Formats: sequence, C-alpha cells, structure tokens
Amino acid sequence: MEGIRTAVLFSAGLVVLLAGPVLAQDARALREGCLTQLQTADVENVPDEALAQCEKAVSAYPEDGELLAVVAAANLAGGDSWRAEELARAAAKLGDLKAKSLLGLMYMTGNGVARDYSQARAWLQDAAEAGDPEAQNMMGTLYEYGWGVARDGNEAARWYRRAAELGLAEAQANLGTLYLNSRIGTADYEKAKRWLNLGAEQGDTKAQVNLAHLYRSGLGVDVDFGEALRWLRTAASQGDSAAQVNLGGMYLDGEGVERDPVEATKWFRLAAGQGDPQGQNNLGALYLQGLGVERDLTLALRWIQKSAVGGNADGQNNLGQLYEKGLGLPQSDEFALKWYGRAAEQGHAAAADNLSRLEESL
Repeated sequence: MEGIRTAVLFSAGLVVLLAGPVLAQDARALREGCLTQLQTADVENVPDEALAQCEKAVSAYPEDGELLAVVAAANLAGGDSWRAEELARAAAKLGDLKAKSLLGLMYMTGNGVARDYSQARAWLQDAAEAGDPEAQNMMGTLYEYGWGVARDGNEAARWYRRAAELGLAEAQANLGTLYLNSRIGTADYEKAKRWLNLGAEQGDTKAQVNLAHLYRSGLGVDVDFGEALRWLRTAASQGDSAAQVNLGGMYLDGEGVERDPVEATKWFRLAAGQGDPQGQNNLGALYLQGLGVERDLTLALRWIQKSAVGGNADGQNNLGQLYEKGLGLPQSDEFALKWYGRAAEQGHAAAADNLSRLEESL
C-alpha cells in the first residue's frame, strides 16, 4: 500500500498542500460535494471534517475559482482569516466575483485584515460592475456612510437598487431604509414600503423591523399595530435585538395588545442579553420602577450603566439621574453633569434640560 505523500503545488500564486494521491473520479465527487454543502448550508457552521474534505478538493482543483471562493468563505467564518485571504486572492485572480466580494468585505470590515476602504472599494467595484449583487450592496454601504468615498445618498441608492432588483434581500432592506430615513432628500414612504416589504418577505430582519416602524408610526400607511406586531414578532423570533426592544415597547405601552410589563420585561431582557444598549436601558428602567419585576436598584444600576457605557443616550440620561439622586450609588453632581452632557451631545432633549437645570442650581 502506497504511503502518504506530501507535495507542494503552485498555481495562480496559491500554495496548496496535497496529501496522498486523489483519483480523478474521487476528486470530482469531492468537488461537487463540497460545492453542494457550502453553497446550501450555513457557512458559519461547517463541520471541521467537511471543511477538511473541501481542502482536498481544492488540492485537486487549484484553478477552480468557484471552489476556492466558497472554501475561502468557510475558512473566514471558521476563524482562519489567513487561509481565507489566501484562497480568496487566488480565486479573484482567476476572475471569481464572489472571491472579489469576499475580499472587499474583509477590507471593509477589517475581518482578518487591516481595515482599508480603498482596497475594499477596488475589489467591490470590480465585482459590482460585473453584476455581483453582494458587491453592489456593499458599494451602496460605502457611499451611504462615506467610507473611503464622499458620502452620497443617491449613489448609495443606485448601487442598492441594482442589487435589490436582482433579489438580494439585504439590499432591499438597505434601499427601503434609505428612503425611510430621508438620506436621498425627502423621505419617500411609498418606495420605502415597497422595498422593505420585499426584503421582509424574504426574511431580512432589518426590513421586518423597519416595515413594522412604518405601520406602528403611520408613515405612508394607516397606523396598524397588528401588522407592526406581526413583523416585530417575526424578526424577534429570529433573535433580532432591535425587534425585541420594539416589541417590548409595544407590550409596555399597550399598543395593539393589552399592556403587559411582564411580557415587555421578557423581550427587553432578551435584547439586553445580546448587548443591545437600548434593551439594557429599558430593562434597567423597569428594575428602577418595579414594572414587570420587583424593584431592584442594584440590577437597575447594572443595566443602565451598561447602556450608558455602550453609548445609548437614554441610558446616559438615566445614569445621570441616578448620580444626581444618589440611587444605587453615591450622590455626585459631577458625574451627573458628565452623563447628562454625553446624552445632550447626542441630541437628547431631556438630558439637555437636566444639564441646564443642574448647572444653574450649582
């Protein structure tokens, strides 16, 4: 029986370790099995054994850009950013659009490489112009937030629309939100509803939350708490913290349902547990008031502090009040002013009033 051989192959700048002979028929089966699994399964939960089999397929087909790109994505999700970049660059040189998009994503987010918006744009524009919807969506994000380019809502909308028209749910959500938030002039709620509805029907939680906001606030539609609740429950059940916060708010205020602080606490707690600053503030406020839970100043302080440190203006204003009144911690006008000031800088009107009142009293 032939022993295991190790060879080093060089192709398109890619170094591949090949362990032992792989028959052509077996290699084809490995390739097809790998593509099927990685293209249809959750790439973030690929078993190590399956990824190892995919690496064998890469060894047999080192110039297969499609294969290299999907294995690169699986490696990135699995935490091996070095291998992900190596495979993605090799696939990109072979012209694979998904690999170019992946490299753009890595540079845009700083995932596994130093964040570099110039590099991100270079990789993304190439793929986006060639018709890749993920790249088009990310180009929209660069222009929406001014990352490496001048902020331009119209250019963001152009890229989002190209991806949205190709059916990408995330782009539909982003385009609808752009119209909702008036980032391309005046708000257009009719267009916002159209694109958000398309994204929401595909399961995008951002689209579902913002569509619920339209119905809850009566923006371009009649107020419909039932529809708002339906979409928030759908998104919240998928673990979206913004949906959990908003759903808790509807139970707390009795919008479309009987007022239920206990149910509100449940949803705020889920959001807070995920690190959502607004959920943390809201949960802390319930402990402070004893709504839906027994009053507990220690837990109130714990959650409100987390929210304030996380940058939430409501949490900062509430922490200022705790310091001013000496609730759960030593009274301190100095720290009260500090936290009121931070919230006021974010445009929090109540915090600005508290800041002026306390300054005048000292």
